Amino acid sequence: MYRSSSSPGSAFFWLLGCLFFFLVQPACLGTDLPLIVIDHEGVDFFTTGYPLLLTVRIENALGMTRSRCYFRYDPADQFVFVETVPGSNGSYSCVLPPAGEDVSSLEYFFLVVSGNSRVIRTRTYSAVGTGEVASIPHSLGLSGKEITVFYESEQMPPFQRRLASEARIDMVAARPADRYASYVGVYSDNQHGKIPLEEGYFGGYFYDDAGGISYPVKGLPFFPGFAENGEEEGMNGVRRPRELNVVGPDISGDDWSGVFYTTGFNNGERLTAKIIVTPWTSTYSKVDIITSKTGLGHSFTTGWMDYRGNMLIYDDYDGEDWSTHWGPATATRVRILDFVYPPTADDPNPPKNVIDLQREKPPEPEPEPEPEPEKPHFDFLQAVYMLIM
Repeated sequence: MYRSSSSPGSAFFWLLGCLFFFLVQPACLGTDLPLIVIDHEGVDFFTTGYPLLLTVRIENALGMTRSRCYFRYDPADQFVFVETVPGSNGSYSCVLPPAGEDVSSLEYFFLVVSGNSRVIRTRTYSAVGTGEVASIPHSLGLSGKEITVFYESEQMPPFQRRLASEARIDMVAARPADRYASYVGVYSDNQHGKIPLEEGYFGGYFYDDAGGISYPVKGLPFFPGFAENGEEEGMNGVRRPRELNVVGPDISGDDWSGVFYTTGFNNGERLTAKIIVTPWTSTYSKVDIITSKTGLGHSFTTGWMDYRGNMLIYDDYDGEDWSTHWGPATATRVRILDFVYPPTADDPNPPKNVIDLQREKPPEPEPEPEPEPEKPHFDFLQAVYMLIM
């Protein structure tokens, strides 16, 4: 039988236990694995010349911000995507544009972005093209409708050459903030030309429907290794240095404090930190973090942050890459982690070294003083005129 106790000693140890739990353990239970489950029964065939309707069931989708189907009609092409439409009882659907008669294969996968910025993708499904209309009866009745297709590359891919002549599509470039496929290891490092890519863990997961598990995968976001220091043309043709602003949330300051720990072990260590953010390019900032810890986790002097707050940063102690895998950095919280050893399908949740930093909301910048109103200025003749009047 449970009996409550109000003795000071019991209360003290209860509070101490709660403090230890919340500081040493991950700040949110269930942060290691995403809860979203994506259930789809792949199609084996598709009918060339007809749109293809695909359905998927997404469980525990509360807070979901994106749901897409990425696809391509040729293995040499980049993936493009269409957005899914919610139905009933957790079902979602999308329509792929009709492929041309010479197309013989289709590759596609589903991608979901959860409310805490985790990116979960399914395995890649494959289907064979056929001219037999009866093979995909549910694709009928969709012809003639315009389909919006999005692409994530800097230039529009030659996707339309794979389509049937009667296909009606609207090709739209996805905003940089909405390009998620690189975060789940879809692209190789040579598919974006001269854009520098860096491999790391950024909250991207692969959902293994056979085993019913999700495990992290490395992605290739566009983190640059060099600074922009070019020039731009100003007024009257005069060239001037390009002004760069800090990209991402305001995390600069020496007022950070937090804890270092390894998941699965009771080894919490308090620390303080200073973060320096330097303008680097028009889309990324350089980040340095110096903590009061010694050895592992003390000094990070090579790191990048994008406009969402996703960070990839390297520990000077051992060269390991850390990242904001549990969610982007904010002005009041920065969590970076490093897998002790890489995740695998057999061990999808290995221990992680974590540095969890927090601070009070930084003060708002003081508004600039309003300029004093100009006093009326009169010359001698105006003054004489005003006197006479």
